[in-house]
Amino acid sequence: MTPEIPFDPEIRYLELEGARVSYTDDGERDPALVLIHGLPGSVRDFRWLAAAVSEIDPSVRVVRIDLPGFGATDVTLGGDMTVEARSRFVADVCRILELQEVVLIGHSMGGALAIGAAALNPEPVARVVLLSSVGLTPHKAYRSIPNPPLLARIVCSPAGRRLLPGALRKAFGRAGFPRGTPTEELFLTTRIVGAVRFSAIRTLTGQVVALGIPFDVFIATDDPFVELSIAQDLADELGATVTTFADGGHNIQKTRAVEIATALAKTLGRY
Repeated sequence: MTPEIPFDPEIRYLELEGARVSYTDDGERDPALVLIHGLPGSVRDFRWLAAAVSEIDPSVRVVRIDLPGFGATDVTLGGDMTVEARSRFVADVCRILELQEVVLIGHSMGGALAIGAAALNPEPVARVVLLSSVGLTPHKAYRSIPNPPLLARIVCSPAGRRLLPGALRKAFGRAGFPRGTPTEELFLTTRIVGAVRFSAIRTLTGQVVALGIPFDVFIATDDPFVELSIAQDLADELGATVTTFADGGHNIQKTRAVEIATALAKTLGRY
């Protein structure tokens, strides 16, 4: 069961290449936990985990980022929806915030960006934590989509944008996503999914493995989107162990926030 929604702190803004980026930044003690949401999503997806971390130690710095086109962040990246470009965005935000020691925490598709950001800018990264993350090969939710690149081109074409908003909202609703998600974010999510290349995720993962950055992998065995074998294969490649929950669904950053925060505290030994 999803816990009660905690208080959400004030949104802040920074500028990146002329675009507005929205984020939250609370606490001051390193390492900074940088939370990267999935698709569609926003900083609000991590309210539960941020609150659980703060309950253990309010001084821990927790930074939550709205990815391009989500929350209050402008659509940036010049139309480049690839994992590499979106990972570079995360790394650039960490650089602008002058974060010296970082634990990257990615949920779902945000897991690929955590891996990519660590590969592209490893110097400040102390650890990477993956929550219900996509992996090295297509997971069951991705496999259920007929030809994602072609579907994205059709849905996001001028005709598709004019004729298909209702059908798109219904499709995301049937999949379990919040029905209040802005339609533009659903179109953007469709474009990003169509641009996913698992070969790129595998390449970035190999780069991170060579750097020796430690990883933690968490997943619920009843996750309807990502099966346990995907998490296990990814963990094996990363030299990490998988922490499993008997239930909690896909959004374990909400349903298992206390357990994940407690595990982080023990692993890092810093708060």
